[in-house]
Amino acid sequence: MSSGKEDVFHALELHEVFERLKTSVRGLSTREAERRLREYGLNELEEEERTSVLTLVLNQLRSPLIMVLVAAILISLAIGKVVDAAVIGVFIADELRKLARVRWEKPTNIFKPGNA
Repeated sequence: MSSGKEDVFHALELHEVFERLKTSVRGLSTREAERRLREYGLNELEEEERTSVLTLVLNQLRSPLIMVLVAAILISLAIGKVVDAAVIGVFIADELRKLARVRWEKPTNIFKPGNA
C-alpha cells in the first residue's frame, strides 16, 4: 500500500524530489533525457476529438426548453402570429449559436506567459 506521498512532489523536500525523479540540480544528461523521451514520449497532452457544430446544435435541440420554444413557434404560426413566431425563432437561433460557439471553440489559456 502506498503512503500517499509518491506523487505529491510539492510536499517533499527538494532532495527527495531529485531522488524520486532520479535527477539533480543540474538536470538530466543528454543521454538520460533521450532515454526518457524514448520511454515516455513527448510531454504533451493528446487533443480531444472535436464534435461538429451541427452535432452540437442538434443535441441542443433536444433540450426541454428549446422544445417548448419550438412548440410555441408552431402554435404562434397556427394562430397567425407570425411576428411572435419570428421573435421566438430568432431567440432560439441566437441561443443555439452561442451554445455551439462556446462548446466548439477551444478554451483559451488565460495563464499564458505575459498575461499575469
